[in-house]
Amino acid sequence: MSASAEIFIESQEPKARFDYLLTLRDAAGQDLAGKDVVITCEGDGSLQPNHNAKQLVRETNAEGQVKFQWFRRGIFGRDVKAVVVVEGRDLPDSVVSLESTEPEYSSTSYRTRVYPFRVGGKAVWPQR
Repeated sequence: MSASAEIFIESQEPKARFDYLLTLRDAAGQDLAGKDVVITCEGDGSLQPNHNAKQLVRETNAEGQVKFQWFRRGIFGRDVKAVVVVEGRDLPDSVVSLESTEPEYSSTSYRTRVYPFRVGGKAVWPQR
C-alpha cells in the first residue's frame, strides 16, 4: 500500500507548522488499528521541528489514525512544495486518507506558581 499527497504553501503564509491526520482503513471501510505506517517527506520541509527529518514510522491508533506535523523549517520568501508519501507493509486493499487539521493544545500548564500556605499566620511552603 502506498499513497501520496502534495503540500503547497505560498510564500505569504506566516505559519511554520502544519498538522495532518492520516486515516487507514481496509477495503470494507473498517479502521486498521495497530498498523505501522512509514511517512516520508520528499522535497522541502521536515517532519520534525529541530532537525531535517524526512521519514517517520508511526502506529495507527484504535480509529486507524496517525497524527503528524510538517514544518517549513525557516523557508520563507518563496513558495514551498513537498510530497508526503505514506507506505505500509502487509496492507493489501487498504485506503489512506490525509487531511489538514488544527493543532492540539493542552489545557494544563506546567508553569504554575507555588504559593505558601498560611498556618497560624506563618507561611509554610508545600513539600516537594
